Amino acid sequence: MSASSATQALWRRAPVWRRILVAGILSAIAFIALSPVPDFRSQVTTAPAASTQIDATYVSPISAPVRSMLAERIAEAAVAQEAAERAKAEAATALEQARQARAELAQSQSRSPPPPPTPTPAAASPASPANTGVGLVAPNPSIPSSTPPVGGVEADRLYVITNGVNGAAGELKAAGRSIPLPTGPFERLAVGQETLGGTRQYSAAFAQFNGKMLVAIVVVNLTPRAERIGTGLRGYTPCARRDLHFIEVAANEDFGRQECRYINHIWPNPWDGQESSALLRSVATALKARDSQLPGALIQSTFHFADKDELLRVFYYFNPEVKGIASARTASWAESDWHKSYLARDARRIDYLGELQKWTNDWAQYIRPAFTGGSPSVPPPRLARQFVTR
Repeated sequence: MSASSATQALWRRAPVWRRILVAGILSAIAFIALSPVPDFRSQVTTAPAASTQIDATYVSPISAPVRSMLAERIAEAAVAQEAAERAKAEAATALEQARQARAELAQSQSRSPPPPPTPTPAAASPASPANTGVGLVAPNPSIPSSTPPVGGVEADRLYVITNGVNGAAGELKAAGRSIPLPTGPFERLAVGQETLGGTRQYSAAFAQFNGKMLVAIVVVNLTPRAERIGTGLRGYTPCARRDLHFIEVAANEDFGRQECRYINHIWPNPWDGQESSALLRSVATALKARDSQLPGALIQSTFHFADKDELLRVFYYFNPEVKGIASARTASWAESDWHKSYLARDARRIDYLGELQKWTNDWAQYIRPAFTGGSPSVPPPRLARQFVTR
């Protein structure tokens, strides 16, 4: 018998087992057919609670630690602002108290003015003044006829001017010395004194105007003959310069004989600055009060004399605009149109300086007796009016 025939014979002889197997197959088919289809979209869109918390941590722009740190900084800033406002209020209170104190002090002083302070002499210095053209003196921008004493000597007695008229030279009597002046009226701008090597040195400035135009300034530094220096002075710095337009040195000994004359252009812009001498600041103030002003440059002819006992220094400042030569305002002495580096640009400046050099050499014989004590002589009108008239 074949295998298939045996199987069929067995299937017919086992009806119970056959029924059980058929029922199992039918039940499996029914279970599969009737089971619900899973909703995968619901599983994709619906996330578990834990996943939601994780997403929130990364979606939030500021994490929890950062939020905590910012909260601390905001609290600190609030405390600092409160402290600043409190300090501002305290400062305002202190300022108001200071104002009240000043007002009370002013009121008490007006009821009972304090005694005048005792003058303190300036500290002595063996060195000569800085190369500013004048000594360091107390500012005095306006000197009326009733000038109070300057260093124990009335200014009207210490400086007496005789103005030259009709082209004649004038004269300045300074502590008994006779100093020649160019022709025309001069008025006093400032006076003062300093202590130089333990000896009083007097200084004064005088000016001539043509309307509002400044024509010339004469500055004098001297020591009274009665107050001998005794030790002399160090060599005068300008007498050793090599960048001047002209210089003639007869002597420049430390603590000994000194005599020189020179020509320099002066940049007067900083005369009203704190770096300038007190006398020049006073000159600048007086010029402003007179509605005049310094030009872009002044040309200076200087005569310096000194020995162990005495000092005389005279500066003649001339305004070249009187001769029609304008000077541009510059930021420094080296940039001036009158500097040696730029003279070739304008032959008129070269001619002006050449004439002033000759004038300086000629004028020396009339000013030297003011120091040596010889008999003074009067400069001729030709020299007296040369640089103060057109």
